[in-house]
Amino acid sequence: LMQETMAPATTFLALCTTEEATSGDGSGGWSETRPEPPPTAPPLPTATPPVTGTLAPITHTEAPPELIPDSEAEIFVLSLNEGEGRYGGRTSAEDYVAILRDHYTIDVWSTALRGSPSIVDFMDYDLIIWTGGDYEDAFGEVERQLLFVAMLNGTPVILSGAYIGEGEDASVQRDIQANDTSHPIARSFEQGQVIAFIPALPGLEYEIEVLEEISSQDGEVIFVRGPESEQSGAPSICVVDEKEAGIRAAYIGFPLFLLPEEAKTDLVIDTVRWMLETAP
Repeated sequence: LMQETMAPATTFLALCTTEEATSGDGSGGWSETRPEPPPTAPPLPTATPPVTGTLAPITHTEAPPELIPDSEAEIFVLSLNEGEGRYGGRTSAEDYVAILRDHYTIDVWSTALRGSPSIVDFMDYDLIIWTGGDYEDAFGEVERQLLFVAMLNGTPVILSGAYIGEGEDASVQRDIQANDTSHPIARSFEQGQVIAFIPALPGLEYEIEVLEEISSQDGEVIFVRGPESEQSGAPSICVVDEKEAGIRAAYIGFPLFLLPEEAKTDLVIDTVRWMLETAP
């Protein structure tokens, strides 16, 4: 640290925290300039950031083109966290943010802190993610009406959580199995591959609502419940792509945080990439 002072007389102050200063007219304790090490890439996120109740954009524009084709897209993540969770009390909004924040502009809305959004709050986004995690009452009548309007508007939507359907048929789920890897959202998986959920705490099981069969001719079942789950073979991840109506939706029928990190990251990136590639 060097500092010049002008009063009461012109003097210099030199400080060095690593070497002793020499007396006389020498260079003192300043060592020769050392070459700086080459910059290293930032580490991948290992911890999920907290989700706040404010709309806080997280913008990065240097997305790898081979990974994310459209880094200009803006995504609205709706954290449906009002009430109490069944196991863990998480919506997985923080998981979506951690995976996508380096590639897109992400805005997060918490219903526990701000209530339900209005239509004008999210209609200008390229993709809307509705995530209820393990909150049993995440999708109320208001949320379903807003979702319906968003889909009619042609905005791609992702719904994820243990209770995203309208039925009452819930049973224990422990894994998922790839059912149709020809679809782009399963491009990172092998046909028939089984992915076990993270282990539950002792005495706890993941009770999850069973998704209904896709009735639309434009719907596909991409993943089913795995062999270790109750009602094995029932739909677990489905997509709807009605091109004439402009409706694109992905239904992830379990809390995203139950997947191991690699599978969770691959699923989110593949799903988001497909939705933005097919957006009008």
